[in-house]
Amino acid sequence: MYKINGIYHNGRKGPRMEPVTEEKYDGLLDALISWDIHGIKQFDGTRFKILSGEPYYWYTSEILQLTKKGKVYELETANTIYELEEVDGD
Repeated sequence: MYKINGIYHNGRKGPRMEPVTEEKYDGLLDALISWDIHGIKQFDGTRFKILSGEPYYWYTSEILQLTKKGKVYELETANTIYELEEVDGD
């Protein structure tokens, strides 16, 4: 299980690392998600199952890179950078 700690511009639609404020991202910040990190491939999108509230799926644009620092992952896609923290789940 992961928690979305931040959602940022990657420089394409706004200054790099500036928080995204578009309405379509409402409800994602601090959400708990289920995500198959082992199934991702560069240049393919991925999906998160949003567990906060009524569960639903969120689909990303193409993955450019994934980096890890401790329990924190930075997933950069063609449009956005997601900061995801690995958390203990039930």
